Amino acid sequence: MWRLWRGVHSLAIGCVPAHAAYFSVYELAKSKFGANEPGHHPMAAAGAGILSVAVHDSVMTPADMIKQRLQLGYYRTLSVFFEWLGN
Repeated sequence: MWRLWRGVHSLAIGCVPAHAAYFSVYELAKSKFGANEPGHHPMAAAGAGILSVAVHDSVMTPADMIKQRLQLGYYRTLSVFFEWLGN
């Protein structure tokens, strides 16, 4: 039962920068692609969304992988994972 909760802290560490990057990239891309201009610009908004999701997932996918490995018992704690990563 407790193994289910082993990786929660790794996701908590990954969520904050991933969501910060998502919203920052989304707003920047909307202004660069012209989605903030008056009128309807669905392709510009879609492009901004695609770019921001790619940045978000590049942060969250490794964090989710760490969570899954902790839950499966490959590593007992997050610090053990970072020791393995350093070797």
